Amino acid sequence: MVEGVPVVLETEVVAKAQSRRFTVAEKLRVLRQANGCAKPGEPSALLRREGLSSSHLASWRAARQRRELAGLAPHGRRLALVARPRTTQPTPPVALAADGGHLV
Repeated sequence: MVEGVPVVLETEVVAKAQSRRFTVAEKLRVLRQANGCAKPGEPSALLRREGLSSSHLASWRAARQRRELAGLAPHGRRLALVARPRTTQPTPPVALAADGGHLV
Protein backbone atom coordinates (compact mmCIF):
# COMPACT_ATOMS: atom_id res chain seq x y z
CA MET A 1 0.00 0.00 0.00
CA VAL A 2 1.18 3.43 -0.88
CA GLU A 3 -0.42 6.08 1.33
CA GLY A 4 -3.64 4.12 1.81
CA VAL A 5 -3.96 3.07 -1.84
CA PRO A 6 -3.72 -0.68 -2.45
CA VAL A 7 -1.14 -1.72 -5.02
CA VAL A 8 -2.46 -4.02 -7.71
CA LEU A 9 0.07 -6.20 -9.49
CA GLU A 10 -0.73 -7.07 -13.05
CA THR A 11 -0.05 -10.60 -14.13
CA GLU A 12 0.90 -11.43 -17.64
CA VAL A 13 -0.25 -14.67 -19.21
CA VAL A 14 2.45 -15.97 -21.51
CA ALA A 15 1.56 -18.44 -24.22
CA LYS A 16 3.20 -21.84 -23.96
CA ALA A 17 6.21 -22.09 -26.23
CA GLN A 18 5.98 -24.54 -29.10
CA SER A 19 8.79 -26.49 -30.69
CA ARG A 20 9.92 -25.32 -34.07
CA ARG A 21 8.86 -27.49 -36.97
CA PHE A 22 11.03 -27.83 -40.03
CA THR A 23 9.85 -28.71 -43.50
CA VAL A 24 11.60 -31.41 -45.49
CA ALA A 25 13.07 -28.72 -47.75
CA GLU A 26 14.56 -26.87 -44.76
CA LYS A 27 16.05 -30.06 -43.34
CA LEU A 28 17.61 -31.02 -46.67
CA ARG A 29 18.99 -27.49 -47.12
CA VAL A 30 20.69 -27.57 -43.72
CA LEU A 31 22.02 -31.09 -44.37
CA ARG A 32 23.52 -30.00 -47.71
CA GLN A 33 25.17 -27.02 -46.05
CA ALA A 34 26.50 -29.18 -43.21
CA ASN A 35 27.93 -31.70 -45.68
CA GLY A 36 29.66 -28.86 -47.50
CA CYS A 37 31.51 -27.68 -44.38
CA ALA A 38 35.20 -28.33 -44.93
CA LYS A 39 36.97 -26.42 -42.17
CA PRO A 40 36.89 -27.24 -38.45
CA GLY A 41 34.26 -25.16 -36.68
CA GLU A 42 32.11 -24.53 -39.75
CA PRO A 43 29.42 -27.07 -38.75
CA SER A 44 29.18 -25.46 -35.30
CA ALA A 45 28.84 -22.02 -36.86
CA LEU A 46 26.11 -23.31 -39.16
CA LEU A 47 24.21 -24.81 -36.22
CA ARG A 48 24.48 -21.57 -34.22
CA ARG A 49 23.34 -19.52 -37.21
CA GLU A 50 20.32 -21.79 -37.77
CA GLY A 51 19.54 -22.12 -34.05
CA LEU A 52 19.93 -25.90 -34.09
CA SER A 53 21.72 -28.49 -31.99
CA SER A 54 23.94 -31.27 -33.20
CA SER A 55 21.22 -33.78 -32.34
CA HIS A 56 19.08 -32.22 -35.08
CA LEU A 57 21.74 -33.05 -37.65
CA ALA A 58 22.17 -36.57 -36.31
CA SER A 59 18.46 -37.37 -36.38
CA TRP A 60 17.93 -35.73 -39.79
CA ARG A 61 20.87 -37.67 -41.27
CA ALA A 62 19.42 -40.90 -39.89
CA ALA A 63 15.99 -40.02 -41.30
CA ARG A 64 17.54 -39.26 -44.68
CA GLN A 65 19.33 -42.60 -44.65
CA ARG A 66 16.02 -44.35 -43.85
CA ARG A 67 14.50 -42.39 -46.76
CA GLU A 68 11.99 -40.67 -44.48
CA LEU A 69 12.99 -37.22 -45.71
CA ALA A 70 12.16 -38.22 -49.27
CA GLY A 71 8.53 -38.69 -48.26
CA LEU A 72 8.72 -42.43 -48.83
CA ALA A 73 7.98 -43.52 -45.28
CA PRO A 74 4.81 -42.84 -43.30
CA HIS A 75 4.76 -40.51 -40.30
CA GLY A 76 4.69 -42.60 -37.15
CA ARG A 77 4.46 -46.32 -36.78
CA ARG A 78 1.34 -48.40 -37.07
CA LEU A 79 1.09 -52.06 -36.37
CA ALA A 80 -0.34 -54.20 -39.11
CA LEU A 81 -3.23 -56.29 -37.89
CA VAL A 82 -3.13 -59.80 -39.27
CA ALA A 83 -6.40 -61.70 -39.44
CA ARG A 84 -5.92 -65.26 -38.25
CA PRO A 85 -8.46 -67.90 -39.13
CA ARG A 86 -10.33 -69.30 -36.18
CA THR A 87 -10.29 -73.00 -35.65
CA THR A 88 -13.69 -74.57 -35.36
CA GLN A 89 -12.46 -77.33 -33.05
CA PRO A 90 -10.44 -76.76 -29.93
CA THR A 91 -6.95 -78.22 -29.85
CA PRO A 92 -7.00 -81.57 -28.03
CA PRO A 93 -4.98 -81.76 -24.82
CA VAL A 94 -1.63 -83.49 -24.91
CA ALA A 95 -1.78 -86.96 -23.48
CA LEU A 96 0.91 -88.00 -21.03
CA ALA A 97 2.11 -91.53 -20.64
CA ALA A 98 1.34 -93.18 -17.33
CA ASP A 99 4.93 -94.36 -16.89
CA GLY A 100 6.58 -91.09 -15.98
CA GLY A 101 4.79 -88.22 -17.66
CA HIS A 102 6.43 -88.46 -21.10
CA LEU A 103 4.50 -87.19 -24.09
CA VAL A 104 2.68 -89.87 -26.04
